[in-house]
Amino acid sequence: MEGTATYGIDWSKIPSQAEVQHTVEVAKNDHPEMYHMAFHTAMMTGLRVSEIAHLKCEDLLPGSRLKVTRRKKRVLKPSIIDVFPSWAESMAAWIKDRKGWMFPGSCGPCIIHRRPKFEETHCPDCNRHLLRLDQVRKKCDRIQNFANHLTQEHERTPDEVAEWVEFASKEIHEPVCAGGHLHVRSLQSRFRLTITQAGAYVPGRGIHSLRHAFAVKLYADTKNIQTVRQLLGHESIVTTQAYATSVDVKEQLDKLDRRG
Repeated sequence: MEGTATYGIDWSKIPSQAEVQHTVEVAKNDHPEMYHMAFHTAMMTGLRVSEIAHLKCEDLLPGSRLKVTRRKKRVLKPSIIDVFPSWAESMAAWIKDRKGWMFPGSCGPCIIHRRPKFEETHCPDCNRHLLRLDQVRKKCDRIQNFANHLTQEHERTPDEVAEWVEFASKEIHEPVCAGGHLHVRSLQSRFRLTITQAGAYVPGRGIHSLRHAFAVKLYADTKNIQTVRQLLGHESIVTTQAYATSVDVKEQLDKLDRRG
């Protein structure tokens, strides 16, 4: 099974628990403590790298709970998750008598740049969603359909159509934070260096692989897909099901290999 993909998961890109432990140990011994604690957080919580970078000291709550700000459907939403007590204790010692970011750095203000999709645009006249057609994928086709709808169904003038098209195409700048935390790219590059030093690097195995390793181990230990979904913050359980199916299939194949 090693080095093959099963139900959408490429096992060659997911480090084993031994490789994860060794990589974190290398970070502890050869790198600043901040990076070691960040990698340890990824290993023990399964958070995305952007979620780790935006953790604040006050987000660690009593009772081994953690407040995480996640981006769902392009909206930032806080959620509370349960974490392992061992990680909570080590993190409490790390942030003792400190305030602000858990992992302070020199990152500048964080702003999300995005453009709305035309199928999510409401018609200014009939107030219904426009272009909810899956086959309309090209942006130029969406713009043309948008303009045709306004012209043919509501008899808008060319100038009015041009105004609404410009409005629907406008780039949105969504502020996230004022900065001052460790930069995401800094975490990513440092992890590549660390996992290379640990002798466990393969192409495509970045810091996000710790999230995959966490999900695989958690499901293998608990067989509770709802717990995995809640901790990973998946919007749809279908996403979590990919881990569950892959783990179950891998276990069955491993049993057959041992019998053979």
